[in-house]
Amino acid sequence: MSEKKRIELFDPRNPPSVELQNRQESIWLPPNPQLSKWKDIFAYAITFDGYAYTKDMLGVECGDLANSRLEEYQERGQWSGTFEELRCCLFFEQRRYHHFGRGPNREEAKAIKALHKAIISAWQQARRV
Repeated sequence: MSEKKRIELFDPRNPPSVELQNRQESIWLPPNPQLSKWKDIFAYAITFDGYAYTKDMLGVECGDLANSRLEEYQERGQWSGTFEELRCCLFFEQRRYHHFGRGPNREEAKAIKALHKAIISAWQQARRV
């Protein structure tokens, strides 16, 4: 089994701040396939700062990414994207319902659970490379 070579995202002569390095690394917390309740999935969602990560690392606003992926999910019935993109979407969904002041209804919870399953799948694919 070969070990995956880590790709440096920054010029070593100009390293990122410790804060930015922590934001990069915390996104890679493995998803737990045993989670089945949206509250537990939302606890996983906020283990990193999706707003900052999406802007700093993906070059887009978190809400823009999440809203476009949610529209795709609603049209096609499945989530798509890389592990990082999907993690950012889950982060935003948690923030969305926090802002609403309520949890997701049955259909919305189904979408959250499908997003979590897509994250698990993307995690497994990313770790195989």
